[in-house]
Amino acid sequence: MDAARFWMIVERTLVDPCRQAELLTEALAGLNANDVLGFRREFIAAHRRAYTRRMWLAAALLHSGPNGDIELSDDSFTDFRSWLISRGRHPFETAVTDPDTIIDLPMDGCHDLFCHGETFAAVPDEVYEELSGEEVPIDEDIVEMLGELPDPPVKDSTATLLAAYPRLAARRRSP
Repeated sequence: MDAARFWMIVERTLVDPCRQAELLTEALAGLNANDVLGFRREFIAAHRRAYTRRMWLAAALLHSGPNGDIELSDDSFTDFRSWLISRGRHPFETAVTDPDTIIDLPMDGCHDLFCHGETFAAVPDEVYEELSGEEVPIDEDIVEMLGELPDPPVKDSTATLLAAYPRLAARRRSP
C-alpha cells in the first residue's frame, strides 16, 4: 500500500467522526491481510514523521489545563499522534510543518481526542488478526517508531514554550 491509498482510506472515515474507528474497520475488512499490513506500515510511517519534540510540546500544551504543568506521557503522545493521523492528510502535513496549527483542527465532541487516537490505532491490528487468524508480526518499523526523539531536548522555561506556540498558549489561557 502506498501513502496515497493510505490517506484515501483515512479520509473516507472522516464522514462521521463519531464512527471513525468503525468506518476504518469496515474499510480495512474489505482488503486482504497483506494490504492491511501495508496500511499499518503507512500508519507507522506517519507516526514516525510526527515523532518530534516540537510536536510533543504542542500536544502537551493542548493536553494541559490553564494552570497545570506542561507535560505529556509517552502513551498519551502516541495516542495524540494517532488522533492527528485520523484527521486526514492535509491537517497532518500542516501540523507536522507547524505544530501550533493543531489548534485549527476540529476537536469533535464524540471522543476525548487521546482516547479516540488509541481506538483508531488499534483497528489495523484487530482487522489483520481477524482476516489472517494470526497476530500482527513484529517488524522493524515498530522498533524504529519507539526510538529516541530525533531532535534535541528542550530546556526552556514554561514562558519560552508558551511563546513558541502562541495559538496553543492562547487556548491554554482561555477558560
